[in-house]
Amino acid sequence: MSLTPAEKARWMTTNTMTLYLSHISVFGLFMLASFQIDTMNVPHHLGAFLTFVFGPVCCWLHSAITWKTYKEERKTEFLITFLCQIAMSFVSTCLLIIFSGSFGSYKHQRLLQESSKTDTLRDVFLTSTISEWLLAISIILFLLTFIPGFKKMEFDGIVTKWKAPGSEKSVLCGRILGCCSNV
Repeated sequence: MSLTPAEKARWMTTNTMTLYLSHISVFGLFMLASFQIDTMNVPHHLGAFLTFVFGPVCCWLHSAITWKTYKEERKTEFLITFLCQIAMSFVSTCLLIIFSGSFGSYKHQRLLQESSKTDTLRDVFLTSTISEWLLAISIILFLLTFIPGFKKMEFDGIVTKWKAPGSEKSVLCGRILGCCSNV
């Protein structure tokens, strides 16, 4: 089963779009971790939005790409990777729903009454906080599904000269993880 040029272009566009969405999600995670909610509210919420909206979308798109690869290649490793990715995508989506609901409920109840996260709203606040952390962790864990693919990569064309301490000879590496030759 081979891809037509139009299908190949569509999957390449999906792959490129997923790369850009992943960059946005990672930037959001950086903002989320850098700006605490108590000190800088707006950057923290913007980072949470970027991470928690684009992160699960990227997970689902990567899962679709892995499924397409499995259908083309019929290798067991792609099926196992796909199943792990689907599981993590599902977990991320469920945690996003829980986080959104509990955070929205917390904000709504906080506006209606004069209470805080330390008294009557503690349970809702903790649910929101725990689901936020688990959602961030699940998106990061999703990246571990790429390990089997990265193990098989070879980098050709990158030339690096290494000089051992105390030695006059340089080592020319044609491949980062491959064998080297003395120069």
